[in-house]
Amino acid sequence: WHTRRRSSSSSSSSNAHTDGLTDAVNGRSTSSSSSSSSKGQLDWNVQYAAAAILDAFGSMDLLPSSSASNSSSRSASAQATAEEADLQQHDQHKHEQLQQPQASEAVASYSIKFDIMDRQQSHVSVSTRGRAGTSSSSWWLDIPVSSHSSSSNIQRETSYSQGQSLRYESSEASAAVRSAAAAAADADLASLLQGPAANFRDPRFEMAISRWVKEAPDWFKVRTVFERFSWRFNIVNLSCTLQKLTTLLQPLTVKRPLRAEQKALRQFLREVLKAVGEMMPSVDAGTGVALLLSYSRLLQTRQVRTNPQLVDSLLEHMRPQLGSLQPQQLAGCVWALKGLQHTPSDDWMDELYAQSEGLISRLRPDEIAVVLRGLAGIQAGPPKASWLATVLAHAEGQLEQMEPKHMAIMLMGLAYMQVTPSRSWTDTVMAACRSRFNQMGPQALSNVLWALAKMGCLPDRPWLNSYFNTTLRLLNSMNATELSVDMWSVNKLMLEPNDEWLDEYFDESEAKLSKFTLQHLALCGYSLAKLGLRPPQTWLRRYCTLLLRLKGGLWKNKKLLTQVLVALDSFKVPRMDMWRRELYSAAGYKLWKYPNWRQRVKVAPTPTGPYSMWPYGSSRRRFGRRGLGLSRTGSGARVSWCILYVYHDLDSCHGIGGRHRLS
Repeated sequence: WHTRRRSSSSSSSSNAHTDGLTDAVNGRSTSSSSSSSSKGQLDWNVQYAAAAILDAFGSMDLLPSSSASNSSSRSASAQATAEEADLQQHDQHKHEQLQQPQASEAVASYSIKFDIMDRQQSHVSVSTRGRAGTSSSSWWLDIPVSSHSSSSNIQRETSYSQGQSLRYESSEASAAVRSAAAAAADADLASLLQGPAANFRDPRFEMAISRWVKEAPDWFKVRTVFERFSWRFNIVNLSCTLQKLTTLLQPLTVKRPLRAEQKALRQFLREVLKAVGEMMPSVDAGTGVALLLSYSRLLQTRQVRTNPQLVDSLLEHMRPQLGSLQPQQLAGCVWALKGLQHTPSDDWMDELYAQSEGLISRLRPDEIAVVLRGLAGIQAGPPKASWLATVLAHAEGQLEQMEPKHMAIMLMGLAYMQVTPSRSWTDTVMAACRSRFNQMGPQALSNVLWALAKMGCLPDRPWLNSYFNTTLRLLNSMNATELSVDMWSVNKLMLEPNDEWLDEYFDESEAKLSKFTLQHLALCGYSLAKLGLRPPQTWLRRYCTLLLRLKGGLWKNKKLLTQVLVALDSFKVPRMDMWRRELYSAAGYKLWKYPNWRQRVKVAPTPTGPYSMWPYGSSRRRFGRRGLGLSRTGSGARVSWCILYVYHDLDSCHGIGGRHRLS
């Protein structure tokens, strides 16, 4: 019985020794690449495992001949007594082990924790073998006692007790040190898994990512770079990515992409904008301006939607650093907000005016025009008086270096903000524009006259003569917008162009009427009606044809309907009642609640008197509320008084001829 038990336990212990040795070696090799915080604990585990291995090998019967010689030298009774004592000692140790399970479980879990941590930091997945090897560090507790001399039994017992006491004493003494090391290792591991911080800057890798993005031939390559290194992207790389996408997506607006490609592109843009929102705390003023410009250009491609929350968050993070903006960045920021059609808060605008007042003297001529036009585009109110006075004074000194188109943009910005400069400043600007009329194009010329009309500044006669002489040569190159805006400005300033200019205007506008929108038709016709000008019949015929074609745009638009009706009435278009009914129906409005539901017309009353003053005949019917202009108010009384006065003068006329001449 003793022999069978000893042989089976020896074979099992030899297998356990082999596994333990392999696991110890693996733990040693793994700990070589671990962090410094767990190095001391791993060294202690390896040392104790080595001691246990030596103790275990000391208890194994490696040479059967030696065990046989030893057994022959002993007596049977002494051998049985020693074996029984060894078995009792082993059972006692097993009982002590069962009495202290919590300490052994804590030590085993602590060793598992450090083993897993070291393997994660060395980028090696934790295997089942490593976990089993670490958790089986207590394999030496099950070693059976072999038939050796009493002295060897005493030595093994002493080494066992010393190892057990060393294990628990070291575990209790260094608990605080181990907990601190474990916390530090956990923090290092968490930082490694989460990636770099938001303001993490690696100049070499950052330049490499930016170079890869800029060299991408299409947005697919940009997406590949982003998906591979998105966890290393900082706010500068994201700004570079958006800027590259704006240049790559411009051709997509001309050629419509496939539905799947468009869906993937929009998903990629949403991911990039989401990353920008997460990196927002690390943005500075210059990077914020670049992001605003890229986002405004992306909106023009119609691949993303406006996100006011993202823009507000970006502006709030830029607010403390507005004083660090450069002049070019200031102009770019205002122009980007105009493209986004986003109106910042009043506090943010006040902060911008206060921080940028020192940059005004450093603005270039083109930047002055961009700043004024951008402020007008974001629907902001008039700026501070001191800030505006400084800008106008600086602009007046830069007029010689300013290009003609920038002059027009500057005047348009002031007109949109409803700012009326001083007369001296306006005269200086108009003189500078007059000297460069030959360098201006059709758009700049029409914008200059529109801005002056909007501000209510009437130029002198020499300036107007130069303007009309210049535009006479450029009427053939004007588009529909410029032709309609030019006529509106002439009407607003109540000017009277010469016949040569009007003939050329009608000829050029008639050739381009097919490119007019409904707004252009209404604006041009209304301006001509207010000036009292009647176009040629060919122009009028084409004008009416286009109105019937585009009448669907009048739906619920009273302003356009009024302008069109005023123009047609002034042009003396025949059968005006039909036109009113058609246009009112297209706009979705009713003329009147007709009493006669069969004819759906209102019969106008015939005025009484010796002679009928009804211009359309006694039996004609008039549409609209204001057919006669008679009412129960004072305006009707004045009309009745005028009619009586005319009748009184008719009595002094000579017969029927006077009546015919009057009619």
